[in-house]
Amino acid sequence: VDSREGCTPQDLHVAEILRRSGRPVLVVANKAEGLDDDMATATALHRATSGWPAAVRLAVETLGETPPEGRSDALDRIRRPGGPLFAYLASEVFAHEPPEVEELVTAVAPLERFTPELCEALGIEAAREILDSLARRGLFVEVQGQGSGWYSLGAAVREFALAERPPGGDKVRS
Repeated sequence: VDSREGCTPQDLHVAEILRRSGRPVLVVANKAEGLDDDMATATALHRATSGWPAAVRLAVETLGETPPEGRSDALDRIRRPGGPLFAYLASEVFAHEPPEVEELVTAVAPLERFTPELCEALGIEAAREILDSLARRGLFVEVQGQGSGWYSLGAAVREFALAERPPGGDKVRS
């Protein structure tokens, strides 16, 4: 991703192809020299976006308009309820998934990690198929270890689900 210009339509197209491949993908920020190249900002950027290309784009746009001394706070605001990442998750990502995905994400949000069997014990039908699909598309879940059967929600997704879709409750409007 070009740190100064943000994602281009071509970048987003390639990101979508890579996301659907089911293979691990790294997002790299190019042309970032002079934009506050310390490790604290890089760490905060990763923590705020979990490496999602669209989230990285939101963060890069935010950082481009923020003086260096305010970047850590700006990255923290991205993930807060009502922030741009939450709005993106609600309007663009969850809205295009079947209800079963939202049900699964809501059910497992309080858990650090989970298995398909645990999801099924929580009442999520076809949990293995849902999790396999999400993992293959690089969406919402992260596989914990090779072939271990354990998953976790991406940090931003988990925070979103806990804040906006509490288990056993109604959707919260921000």
